[in-house]
Amino acid sequence: MATENEGPRRKSSDLLNSDLYPDLIESGGLVSAILHASRANGIELGPVRPGSESKDSHFVSAVTDSDRGPMRISLGVEERWFSISIESNTHTWASGGTQDIASAIKVLETWQKGVSLQQLNTLFPFMHYDDLAQARELGDPVATQWRQILAEGDPFFSQTLLHTIHSNDRLRTLFPFLSHGTLRLARDHSDRTAGEIWITPLRTGEHQVESTTPGEPEKVIERADQVIDAVIELLDRP
Repeated sequence: MATENEGPRRKSSDLLNSDLYPDLIESGGLVSAILHASRANGIELGPVRPGSESKDSHFVSAVTDSDRGPMRISLGVEERWFSISIESNTHTWASGGTQDIASAIKVLETWQKGVSLQQLNTLFPFMHYDDLAQARELGDPVATQWRQILAEGDPFFSQTLLHTIHSNDRLRTLFPFLSHGTLRLARDHSDRTAGEIWITPLRTGEHQVESTTPGEPEKVIERADQVIDAVIELLDRP
């Protein structure tokens, strides 16, 4: 019996559209349906768990793992759709979807076997990836990310300063993000714990330079040509 805090136990039919997902209702939700369809197709995915900590998550989302990160399936609401996201700890490798649960499971199995992005797309044309994911797979996403940022720019960040930062041999090796006018330079594109340096233009025309590493002071730089020196100073801190 459910406790007072848990509330009444819900059934798959309470959350799933019977016209779209009769098979999932019969199985008891998405997680159970994936396990059932895997066995029926002779596929061994390993443990499959709900996609979130919500008590009803197992009805509508599921996650299993690969050597390159988690793989998620979630359900469409307005049409029968198994949305697939193949991820890592820092980014998405590929995404797509299908109306057929068996095809979705075969995508996960195929990725677990170690295929490349190109091979995955060839086998399952509904799975898509971008240039940055391809560059990550090849081991050098930094140059691709810089190329995209330099081409797209940001209305709140000086394009001249952006090119100046990129022209510095050392700063060009950092992985860049542009978000709401702030240029974020990641020390290691594969490790979020390695920290970032942020460059933010201020309304006064100055620039604030700061590190996400605890204990390191932020600086307000008066001239744009001093920004690079301030960033390198933060990089050189032990």
